[in-house]
Amino acid sequence: MHLRCANCALTSVAILSQPKGGESVFVETLPTGFRSVVTKYGDTFYCEACNRPASGTVA
Repeated sequence: MHLRCANCALTSVAILSQPKGGESVFVETLPTGFRSVVTKYGDTFYCEACNRPASGTVA
C-alpha cells in the first residue's frame, strides 16, 4: 500500500498481508515516519511528524 501524508508530502510503502481465506489484513512492514492505529474498522495510518491521517492506495 502506498502511503502519503497530505500535509508534508511524506511518501512510502507499507507491506500488508492477508491469510488465504482470511478476512483480516495484517501490517507486515510499516515504513519509517508512519504509524498504524488499530480501530474496529481496521488499521488507520498516520504521519508521525504531522500526527495526521495518511492516505493510502493499493498498488
